[in-house]
Amino acid sequence: MTLTVVGAKISTFTRTIRLALEHLNIPYELLETFPHEELAYKYNAFGKIPTLTDNDLVVNETLAIRRYIDHISEHNQKSLEPEGIQNLLQVDQWVSVASDYAFRELILTISKPRQAMEGKGQCEADIQANLKKSLDRARVVLRAIEQHLVSGKVQETGWLCGSSITWADLFMFPVFADFASLPERKLMQQESPQLWKWYQRFANTDIAAKTFQGTVADQRKESHQSSL
Repeated sequence: MTLTVVGAKISTFTRTIRLALEHLNIPYELLETFPHEELAYKYNAFGKIPTLTDNDLVVNETLAIRRYIDHISEHNQKSLEPEGIQNLLQVDQWVSVASDYAFRELILTISKPRQAMEGKGQCEADIQANLKKSLDRARVVLRAIEQHLVSGKVQETGWLCGSSITWADLFMFPVFADFASLPERKLMQQESPQLWKWYQRFANTDIAAKTFQGTVADQRKESHQSSL
């Protein structure tokens, strides 16, 4: 069985699915396309990514893809779903945090606007001024995440839900990997030290390395090196 992931390396949700397949050692091919391109519309009527295909089966939407991966990996030695109802509920809560609050306040209102302004050649002072209100909202999100981490067991296990990597980690990491590549990462370090510690641990995993190429962090690293 070889699955096909239709998506972009730079996409956080595409990376979530790739991280899952890498972690579970499930072979897959990446068919690259950005949202709203012809290839994206071929597999998703809304032109969104990622899409997962398995022969004639086409699965749209990241949450549905998550369910399908859980189904086909039911007998896998590794599992992305922890044991116990409390841990399962926490996974879903973290997935919601990543897909809603974190993605909106860190990616849509900080990462993407910063990159757009940098691309237009705006100076750093102007960029920071334009991002000030967004950073205030991001601070609220980061503080809320820190409260959840401190009240949970992440300090004991190193992972968000339970003693091993789960979907919670896989949804959260791509968002914060992008954010950590920006100058604004200092906000995460200051407001959410436990989150920063978790991020650093995940960033050192083999699956993070295997899915790094083409991400925002990778592109910013290359841009920085070329300017030296």
